[in-house]
Amino acid sequence: GVHPLDRLIHYTERKGRYTPITSIDLFRSRAAEPGDHAGTDDPVFDGEPRTPDFTATVTVYRIVKGQRCAWTASTRWAEYYPGDGVEGFMWRKMPFLMLGKTAEALCLRKAFPRQLHGMYIREEMDQADAPTLTAPPPAPALPAPPPAPPQIDEPPVPALPPPEPPPLIAL
Repeated sequence: GVHPLDRLIHYTERKGRYTPITSIDLFRSRAAEPGDHAGTDDPVFDGEPRTPDFTATVTVYRIVKGQRCAWTASTRWAEYYPGDGVEGFMWRKMPFLMLGKTAEALCLRKAFPRQLHGMYIREEMDQADAPTLTAPPPAPALPAPPPAPPQIDEPPVPALPPPEPPPLIAL
């Protein structure tokens, strides 16, 4: 079992209740328990750090029926960064480490769902306590279209008479 003194699990107060939050080390040890964890690649980063487009992608390998299979997961700064308050201090200080841990945890959960279902690391949950950004105000309504020009009553154009057939020429 896991004991809080092992520092693999932490209790965090959320909405008046204490919630267990795990560490990335617990995720790694749980994935290794069945004996089929076949490695984890370092995170691959894309985009400018600390911007909404900054992403981390991790690949985890697991032996399935004798084959080494890959699972990949990506996380985005815009979805996990908890904001500019106290919660975001470590994110601003070490953006690669923090986003990389969220991608690794997500990927390990995908590769080892039975061992890790319902478990989250603190870095994944930091954004849960951050103030919610409100949606921007709606755009102002478009102005009404100008009124249609007034109708002018014109006399109808007379129809042309049908053309006359060409004369027959006798040979």
